[in-house]
Amino acid sequence: MTDLLPHLHIAGLVVLILLVMLWTLLPFAVFGIKAKQDRQTRILRSILKELRTLNAGQTPVENEISEQEISCENKHNGD
Repeated sequence: MTDLLPHLHIAGLVVLILLVMLWTLLPFAVFGIKAKQDRQTRILRSILKELRTLNAGQTPVENEISEQEISCENKHNGD
């Protein structure tokens, strides 16, 4: 049992270092995703606005983003 104790300390230290590294990288992952999420939110808002006008029996309004920007995003997403 006493032979295992130093190995457990080393394993615990490795796990701790791994957790610190992942916790340090977490903000970069979150902020990297934020720009893509903002674009998707703009697309969804423009779709919602158009659906509301169609349901009200009015002519559709202009989208806030162009069709070209939407098609470029679909190519990057693999759709």
